[in-house]
Amino acid sequence: MIVLGIDPSNTRHAWALLDRKEVLGFGRDYMAEVDKYVMLDVQLVVIEMIASYGMAVGSHTFDTCVEIGKLMRIMETSAQDVRRITRVEVKRIVCRSVRASDTNVRAAVIDYFGGPGAIKKGGQLYGASKDVWAALAVAIAASSSEARWYTPVADMELLA
Repeated sequence: MIVLGIDPSNTRHAWALLDRKEVLGFGRDYMAEVDKYVMLDVQLVVIEMIASYGMAVGSHTFDTCVEIGKLMRIMETSAQDVRRITRVEVKRIVCRSVRASDTNVRAAVIDYFGGPGAIKKGGQLYGASKDVWAALAVAIAASSSEARWYTPVADMELLA
């Protein structure tokens, strides 16, 4: 199954395209460039969702929420399935700990793809940087049968 994992931002979105343990591509793009995602033959799109951790947030966080909505709208026209997953859930699956740091996530992603050789020239992860690690982790978590998807409050009320 081909999975597109997206780590959204208020400006540039990191993305990773996986087919099981094969990396088909990754990068960081501005919102105006996401149309190319629509052209991909993707069965599942998973976007990392903002979650509340009880701390004050600024305009960047709210702008990212708006970007998530735009991504959802665009992706729902092309993918078979579009879902959201929280960072805590990604860390739980990829690192086996919700307390994992970004460094731990990066290390777990490298291990998933075969260890340090994967980041060397010619390796599947060569050139990955910054938020791409998070997008790779989102795609890995989405491929797991353990994944618990984010459910909006409005959907919970409809189910009740």
